[in-house]
Amino acid sequence: MHIDVNAVLEAVRRVKVDNKDVVRAYRNRRVDKIVEYARRVWKYVITYRYEDYPLNYGVSTKKLVLSSLIAERFALRLKHLWKHLTIAIIGLGGAGKTTYSVLSMYGAYKLLGYSDSSAYRMVATHCFFEPLGFVKTAKELVVTRRWSPSILVDDVGSQISKYWIFMGQMFWAYLFSVMDQLKDWTGVLILTARRFNSIPSRLREITDIVVEAKEIDYQGIILDIFFYYLYDDYVRGRRDRILFIDVMPPTAKIPDELWNKMLEIRRSTGIRRLGLVEDVLSNLPQLEKSYFDKIKKKYEKLGNGGENAKR
Repeated sequence: MHIDVNAVLEAVRRVKVDNKDVVRAYRNRRVDKIVEYARRVWKYVITYRYEDYPLNYGVSTKKLVLSSLIAERFALRLKHLWKHLTIAIIGLGGAGKTTYSVLSMYGAYKLLGYSDSSAYRMVATHCFFEPLGFVKTAKELVVTRRWSPSILVDDVGSQISKYWIFMGQMFWAYLFSVMDQLKDWTGVLILTARRFNSIPSRLREITDIVVEAKEIDYQGIILDIFFYYLYDDYVRGRRDRILFIDVMPPTAKIPDELWNKMLEIRRSTGIRRLGLVEDVLSNLPQLEKSYFDKIKKKYEKLGNGGENAKR
């Protein structure tokens, strides 16, 4: 498929320039300008009634900031410039983190000229709701020397615990050791999590941009809003240094097939983990007795040692 690199970069530039005006207006407390921006991108806005209007995803998603950043990395690669971003999207459950990520990946492919079916297929192939699929795909990309414009690891804090060392899961060290070569196999790695600190420290260290996802109510109009910060500005609390601001209707949806896949993976993961807890709790009396028996024997041994010393 032929991609007009210059046309893509021109479209990306327009999104960035337009968005800078939105950031400037927000700094001047002009939230109404963000609502206007949402109307330009999505053609309408949602009220507190949460109307379920049909969305023109093929047009609107091409105007998202994240879509532009992904498409830009692809275009630059075609110019033999290997640029990479790791973006962490954080926010409470229901703030639109996963939907925004998926639709942005789709929008990037549409911006690059892919058909609807090809765009959805590429997105579905590179969205991960459990760690094994991500690791397998990453390995395949490295082995075959292929490259993906974007990869989404959803809810990374629950997939890879920040306490992996204390849990004895040392195998994660092998994954983290190759993260510095991300640019060799993907343009944008997207991580979602409820809080930035719930992401394992090694992944936080390689993050370039942190995006805060929130739902706001402005005079009865509801928006999912995404504030972009450079990593250093975010961790140092410099919230006035907003890089970009993006918006999405709270009723936007990801494709049913991908949604059902995500729910099933989360369900099976929940069943497995609850099963482990259930097994431990079922055997807790025996485990507690065994633990205290060991302590008792230890002190009995120490007591016998003391008696022998007196003799």
